[in-house]
Amino acid sequence: LERPPTNRHDSIITKQMLMNMIGMAVYEVGVMVFLLWDYEWIPDLQPNSDDPITGSKSRHYTMLFNIFVLLQVFNEYNARFLRGEWQIWRGLTQNPLYLMISFGTMVFQVVMVQIAAPVLTHALKIHPEGWSGRQWLICLAFGIGTLVAHFDVVAQPRPRGGGCEAAARTAERGESGVHAGAHAGVRIVPCLVLPSAVSIT
Repeated sequence: LERPPTNRHDSIITKQMLMNMIGMAVYEVGVMVFLLWDYEWIPDLQPNSDDPITGSKSRHYTMLFNIFVLLQVFNEYNARFLRGEWQIWRGLTQNPLYLMISFGTMVFQVVMVQIAAPVLTHALKIHPEGWSGRQWLICLAFGIGTLVAHFDVVAQPRPRGGGCEAAARTAERGESGVHAGAHAGVRIVPCLVLPSAVSIT
C-alpha cells in the first residue's frame, strides 16, 4: 500500500524501463561487436600456430561467451529497480536468496570455463585450457561496466510520469490523490498498485 499506484491502462513497460533496456542493449551489443572484430590487444588471445583449436571452440569465441554471461550477471543488479534508482545495492542484505543465486551463477561460470573446460569443450564449444588471471580481469571489467553504463542511463532526464504518479506524489505530501481530484472536479482513473521493483529486491 505504500507503493505509488499505476494506471491500469498504462503500458507494462514504462518509459524509464524502456530507457534502461535500450541503454543496456546498446552497451552490451557494442561490447560484443567490438570484441568480435578487435581482440588482438587482449593478452594470450592472439592466434597461435601451436594451438590446433580454431573456430567456434577457439579462445576468442570462448571469451565472447564468458563476457556475455558476465554482462547478464552484473546487469541483474541493475534490473532490480525499475524507476531509475541508482542505489542498486539497496536491500541486497535483506535478500540472501538473490545473493546465493548471483554468487552461484558466477561460481558455476568459473567452474564451467576454467575447471571443467576439458570435459565440456565439445558440448559447449569452449577452449579446454581455461583463462589466465589477466583474461579474467578483462572479462570482469566488461561485466562491471554494465553498472557504470546504468549510472549513465539513470543520469539522463527522467520521463515525466502519468496521472497516477502525480497522485502518488500528492499523497506523499499528506493529501489524498482521490480527494484532491474530486475537489478539482477531475475524473478519477482507477489505478493498480504495482511493485516499484522486481520481486527479488
